[in-house]
Amino acid sequence: MRILTGLTIAALLATAAPAFAQAATETPAAPAPEAPAAAAPAVPATPVPEGVTPEADKLLWCGHALNFASGFAKEAGDEDGAKTMLENGGKLIEQGSTLLKDLAPEKLEAAKSVYVEQIKLELAGTGENAKFTYDECMTLVQ
Repeated sequence: MRILTGLTIAALLATAAPAFAQAATETPAAPAPEAPAAAAPAVPATPVPEGVTPEADKLLWCGHALNFASGFAKEAGDEDGAKTMLENGGKLIEQGSTLLKDLAPEKLEAAKSVYVEQIKLELAGTGENAKFTYDECMTLVQ
């Protein structure tokens, strides 16, 4: 399976979350001089769902972030990139879920729902509220 290069995925993520993707680019994107960047609303610290270990938290968060970003890749016309992000996101979610085999299935599904909603908030606007960076997530996809 192909893993997107840093520049390719960074360009796709920059559409939705420039700060999340900025670490993957060689030169950070500068805000447009004529329009100051709007500050993203403050997002409260992401609570870790009950029963989720720190390792599983990172896998689940990053997996859901990649799934979220895949929609922007698809909208940008990069079907292959979107598919790769979905595959990688799915693998990370599966790995995180495997670490939580003692968690009741309904609690695991509830935890996943929390990640989906939290990702939408954290990656909104500039993505500066992201719990993990692009680089931190991509180290898991190897």
